[in-house]
Amino acid sequence: MPLDDSSVDAKGVEGSTQSDINRRTFVKGALVVGASALAASTLSACANGSTAVSGAALQGLQALSPGGVSAICTNLAKACEKQRLLDEKTAFETIAEFYDTKMVSGANKSLDNMRSMLNEDLSAWLPEAQAAAELYADRGAKRSLVWNEKASNEMRTLLNHYASVGDSMLEDKNIYVCGVCGYIHIDQDAPDVCPICKVPKFKISFVGRG
Repeated sequence: MPLDDSSVDAKGVEGSTQSDINRRTFVKGALVVGASALAASTLSACANGSTAVSGAALQGLQALSPGGVSAICTNLAKACEKQRLLDEKTAFETIAEFYDTKMVSGANKSLDNMRSMLNEDLSAWLPEAQAAAELYADRGAKRSLVWNEKASNEMRTLLNHYASVGDSMLEDKNIYVCGVCGYIHIDQDAPDVCPICKVPKFKISFVGRG
C-alpha cells in the first residue's frame, strides 16, 4: 500500500512524523518477508540439489547470472544490517555465498567484455534507475545513483588506461574498493576518505596487489 506523506502531519517519536514511522515499519516488513521468502526458496532448492529458485515472485532473478544474484543479495544483506534484521542479513549472506560458488571462473572477464558491460550500465541501466528514483522521489536512491555514476565513470577511465598501458599501470600498486559506492583506488595505500561517497578509510577494502 503506498504511503502518502501529505496525509499525516502529526509528529511522532523523536520528531518523526507518523508517516516516517509507517515507512520504516513498511520497509522493515518488506525486508523481513523478502529475505525470509528468498532464503527459504533458495535454501530449499539447494537442499534438493538444484540451483534454480522457484516461485512466481522470483521469476525475474532467473535471468540474472549467479554473480548478479550474489551482488544483489550482498547489498540486501547490508540493508538488513542497517535495519538491524540480523537473521535476514545472515540469510541473504548465505544466498550470496551459495551463488558465489556457481560463478564460472574466467567468464566474461576479458577487458573488452568488461568495458562493454560498463558502457551498457551507464548508457541504458543507469538512466532507467535514475528515472525510477525521480518518479518515486527517492532521495536515498538518487544519492546512491550519483555515487554509482561517478564510480562507474572512474572505473571506465581505469579500464581505458589499462587498455593503453597494460600491467605497468599496476606495478608496485595495491587495489582497493570502497564497500559503499564501489570506487576503485589503485595506489600503495587506500585514501583516508573515499573521494566519491566520503566514507572513512576503514570502509575501503584491500582487494589485492597489481
